[in-house]
Amino acid sequence: MKVFDVTKKDCLKALEIAKEKGVGLSDAIAYVVMKKSGVEEIYSFDSDFDKLDVRRVME
Repeated sequence: MKVFDVTKKDCLKALEIAKEKGVGLSDAIAYVVMKKSGVEEIYSFDSDFDKLDVRRVME
């Protein structure tokens, strides 16, 4: 597990994505930080990630 810093710029971008894609703000923040860091998949049971450009793994 790795913890990433979240900037104000990340939060503002995530707010736009949350509105556009209809996902929760915390999911959008995770998405923005993932994309910025080159992470392409997430282990989650949250189906909101299916609306975003990442691979969701549930196993």
